[in-house]
Amino acid sequence: MAGFKDSAGRYLFSFGWQDSGMAAEVPKTIGGYPYVYSQFMPNASSSACPVFFGDPKCYYIINRLGVTIQVLRETRAKLNQVELVARVRFGGQLVEPWRGVLLRCA
Repeated sequence: MAGFKDSAGRYLFSFGWQDSGMAAEVPKTIGGYPYVYSQFMPNASSSACPVFFGDPKCYYIINRLGVTIQVLRETRAKLNQVELVARVRFGGQLVEPWRGVLLRCA
């Protein structure tokens, strides 16, 4: 279906924001509700809450520490290279609990 074209050779369904598709991409949904994936949510485990359901404006993601960069000159000295190690920490919290809920995996 994604390869269908009209008589002028334009795609009927878009593949991104730069093409000339006539119809927008069908949004991703679960049970009729749209969803997005975030790499900042915790991994699924018995004590974590990796799924958020509701209005995402009530969940705040905070940069806990600034970006720290460490320069390692010794690890690749034989290759005449410098290795950079970057670290960043994030935290999140539900600030308006009536607008969403964090779900726990079983």
